[in-house]
Amino acid sequence: MSPPKILIYLFRSDLRLSDNPVLHAIQQHSSKLSVIYSHLLPLYVIPADRITVNGFLNPEFEGRPPYPDAMSAVGGIPRCGPHRARFLADSLWDLKESLEAIGSDLLIWPGKAVDVIDAIFQHFATDGFSRGEVAGVWMVSEETTEEAQEQKDIESLVHSNGKEFRLFSDEKYFIDDRDLPFKCIQELPDSYSEFLKSVEPLRSQPRKTLPSPTTLPPLPPAEAFPPLRVEYTIPNDRESFLKTMLQPIDVQFQAFTRIDTRSIRDGLDIFTTNNSFRGGESNGLERLFHFIQSGATSSYDKARTAPVGHEFSTKLSAYLAIGCITARQIHEAMRYYEDGMAADAPHYEQQTLLQRFRDAPGFGRGENEGTKRLRQMLLWRDYFHLLARKLGNHLFALYGSSGRHTVRDGGDKKADEHEWRLITSLPNTVERCESRRIFERFVVGRTGMSFIDASQRELLLTGYTANRARQNVAYFLAKLMRLDWRLGAEWYECTLVDYDPASNWGNWQYAAGVGNDPREGRIFNPVKQAFDYDSNGEYIKKWIPELRDLKMLDAQGNGDKPMLLKLYQPCNLGLDEKTAMSLEGADFVEDPLVKIEFRIGGKPRRNNQGVRMAQKEEDEDEDEDEGEGEGEGEEQEAVGGGEASIMRSKGRTLEKEVTRGDLGM
Repeated sequence: MSPPKILIYLFRSDLRLSDNPVLHAIQQHSSKLSVIYSHLLPLYVIPADRITVNGFLNPEFEGRPPYPDAMSAVGGIPRCGPHRARFLADSLWDLKESLEAIGSDLLIWPGKAVDVIDAIFQHFATDGFSRGEVAGVWMVSEETTEEAQEQKDIESLVHSNGKEFRLFSDEKYFIDDRDLPFKCIQELPDSYSEFLKSVEPLRSQPRKTLPSPTTLPPLPPAEAFPPLRVEYTIPNDRESFLKTMLQPIDVQFQAFTRIDTRSIRDGLDIFTTNNSFRGGESNGLERLFHFIQSGATSSYDKARTAPVGHEFSTKLSAYLAIGCITARQIHEAMRYYEDGMAADAPHYEQQTLLQRFRDAPGFGRGENEGTKRLRQMLLWRDYFHLLARKLGNHLFALYGSSGRHTVRDGGDKKADEHEWRLITSLPNTVERCESRRIFERFVVGRTGMSFIDASQRELLLTGYTANRARQNVAYFLAKLMRLDWRLGAEWYECTLVDYDPASNWGNWQYAAGVGNDPREGRIFNPVKQAFDYDSNGEYIKKWIPELRDLKMLDAQGNGDKPMLLKLYQPCNLGLDEKTAMSLEGADFVEDPLVKIEFRIGGKPRRNNQGVRMAQKEEDEDEDEDEGEGEGEGEEQEAVGGGEASIMRSKGRTLEKEVTRGDLGM
């Protein structure tokens, strides 16, 4: 019997069986006599440069770990926090079980992919390939620089061994690359709006999904299976795997935040928020079908900007980010719901889905405003994915692709360039120590701006925060605090369960005014935004329990605006109120990072050109839940109702400046 010829399929952000172009090609090729491989080795490498993998160290190993802790370049932040690590671990085990169900398996190794594949090549070469040999390596392409470099290194390694390397297009997006209206990436429009116009109508764009494989080539025989590095050990059950992976990541996270997150959980009913879902393809598809069945798709257009509420968000972004599901699977399920039929689906799927969807509002009535908006949000992911390809390393640069400084303030006239507040280890200046202090308070949600703090605490505890909150947080850090915006991007990389490199870094560039932003001078007023999107204080009270006892409703049950101002900025609390709620001395009450002197009502001002600015914000912004972008349609907040004076903490001094904001109530 001839030694096995092994094809390695390296999974990355494509953790699914269904609608998987690589598995589809493998199943098709396996029926051909000319196939170059006899066995399949599905492989996932936990990337040690992006996730700390020291939890997998063999207890008997006493030397230096092969890989250092994975920390960010700018802020020294853990690159992957516990929420995303847990979601990834769940997703890997779900994929492993799905592969086992069709007679295969998933080999999970910590390290760097190129090192692992090189070790597999060497394993078979040690005895003259008598136990088998690697016939080729297949994988899916990714756009951001680390991932792109990884695939180049692997390609070089495979070719140096004289074997086949095949790179598949990433098909988890809404529109297939082959169907884009341009051939060269430099032709990608500079704005999402122009990109949207070039591909409408969206409902007709996605290709059909691919079926799940029913069989795959066999695994290599046991004697040919490559051994794990001696430094590591991988548990063989889900719970042990999860515990092992999370142990050092939990330690890192608590060391960086300097708090035990369990202490913040006191008084928070966070486990009933629907913010937490288990990872994996099976759970992602179930979440998708539930969202449609609940009728939330029909109201999505209106509900999506809320920070709290029932089914205001699809919660599909984490599944999309690592490829547990695809955008075209979402589109296809919505089309079944819209059409009231699933003619091109397998019979069992027709019966299952139509039975679930038939009682949902809008079933069988065609595309509605909710499903239309959801498709537009999915397209945002496509846009940032393509933008990452176009920008390359510039996606991660302080001043973006142009190298220009961001404008200092809002308005129609650009201000002089200014220096970002940077955080570096040297020189250890007073200003940079102060910047570090500001960032540390920002991270744990103690800035004194309650809408920002609520979002940061929600993120810290759940790995999720809503679209509108993300926008405000980004503008707060980059524009009001003037901290290096990359710190915010790195913090979101650490904490977000739905972190996607292209979307995250593209969004933060956008907020900082150094990205593809035709109106780079906009500034969000977080007090005005709180009035607009948390008008009864429900969201803030949910995540800042210290403020729950503040009475804010009038006789009609609506938010009492003067009291809401105290909720939105606790620095406005009176001494008796602070005493009653045990808030005396609390830093976010007594020493806020910024104060906005907000005046309710009043006559709209004119800008410095004498033109009365619009008071209504456009609402074409991207939904963070699906596309993670701060949508380019969001206008700079217009003026109405007087000035907002910003008092910004700067050590022991206060810097005062006037910014324009839509303060009309």
